Order: sequence, then structure tokens, then C-alpha cells
Amino acid sequence: MYSTGSRARSGRHPATVSPSVLTVACWNIRHLRIQTDEGGTTPWKPNIIDLELNRINTDIPTLSETWLTGSRSIREEHCTFFWSGHPEGERMKHGVGVAVHNCLMTCIEHPRSLYVMVCSEEKDEFYQLLSESLSTIPKGDDLVLVGDLNVQVGADCDQWNGPLGPHGLGKMNDNGQRHLELCTNCNLALTNTFLAGSLNFKVARMHPRSHPWQQLDHIVVRRRQLNSAKHTCSMHSADFSTDHALVGSKLLVAPTVYAFPS
Repeated sequence: MYSTGSRARSGRHPATVSPSVLTVACWNIRHLRIQTDEGGTTPWKPNIIDLELNRINTDIPTLSETWLTGSRSIREEHCTFFWSGHPEGERMKHGVGVAVHNCLMTCIEHPRSLYVMVCSEEKDEFYQLLSESLSTIPKGDDLVLVGDLNVQVGADCDQWNGPLGPHGLGKMNDNGQRHLELCTNCNLALTNTFLAGSLNFKVARMHPRSHPWQQLDHIVVRRRQLNSAKHTCSMHSADFSTDHALVGSKLLVAPTVYAFPS
């Protein structure tokens, strides 16, 4: 989540961010693990992704399927990577993370993980925790909710008038039901479904067996912020070995954000 505001509060000081366009994204990167290639070298994956994020001018991407254990961070040339996974010593599996452009590091609060969801009960608990977290953000602040939650919201914008726009795709799954209920209760909207464009710019992944294209990843903002989302699309040109396209959105943001001193 990312929020901006227009007035200082206790324990925080304002910092100017330029330019006023912020590019946020979500990306299933399949893993951040080190792999040995045929030449015997061991490239450090955050370094490779750091170069690609800089090439495509992405400020704050969320990362899923990091397959790293523990909760750590590392600073690369352009971005600082934070990740959270299963406890150290356990099998590497799933995992989430976020990268923040280094020029924005003085303007963020240290990320807090709500962790990975597996079964229905854990999904319900996750969405409850997410709803509680959203409720702590002042309603006057802008808000951006980004992540790879395997959400398919479908195209029934008549039933879900408000969070869902006229450009949704496919059929809704159970994650989509939960996501739309959250967005309805919190007055949020899925920017991907409000912006017209070709199919290629709307879909993030092709199902490996049945082969339909899927609109899985979404950039969510408050409904009153919809006009600030100038462009949301899937970037299949992002150069990395994954079957998921990076989904990014260019947002107009307030010129002042809150910095959290350490």
C-alpha cells in the first residue's frame, strides 16, 4: 500500500517528491533465488530485476513468488528490495516483496507483511487484516493497493457498480469475490477495469493448460482517485524469465508525501 497526504502529523515530516507522476506495479517474478548458469556463474537476481525496473521507469513494484525465506532488505543501484517469506530454515516457497526506487526511500514507512494466503480460512483472515490496515489510513489521504492476489473479477460491472469498470475480463473466481467485497466496503476501484485498451494491455498471463488469457493483477485506488490513474496496462515487454507480465500504472500524486524517520 502507498498513501499520500497534505498535512503533517505527529512523528512525520513532509518530503517533496518529483516528478508528480508515480509508477506503481505488481509482478510475479517466479523467484529471487540465485541460480547457477551453464557458465558456472551465480547471478544475483535482485540486481538483474533492478536494472530492468530502471529501464522501464518503475518506482514501486510489488513482487510475488520471491521464494526467499525470512524478512530482509537489500539496496541495489536503483532500488531497495524488501521481502518476507517462510521462517529461516524452512523450505523456500512462495514469498512476497516490494522494491522501492532509492530516490523515494526517505518517503516511506518500512513495509509490513500480511504474509501468504493458502486455504480459504487463511484468505478470509488475510482480507480481514487487509481491511483493518486500510481503515487506519486517513480518508483524506490518497491510497494505492497493489499486489498479485490471483484475483479474477470478471466483467459484471452492473452488479459491482463502483469498484468494477466496463473493461473487466473473464469469469470471477473466489479471490475476485473477496476482492470486490473489500473494494465495495472501502470505496476502492480497480483502475485496470476502467481504462480501455487492446486485450494485450489488459491481460497478465495465459493459463498454461486451458490457454485463455487472464486479467489477474490489479492496481486499486480510492474511487475519487480514478482520474489520477492516467495509464494502467500489462507490460509484456518487461525482460525477465516469468510467464506473468508486469502490470503497471502511472498515477498523479500529491507533491508532498510523509517521511518516517528511523
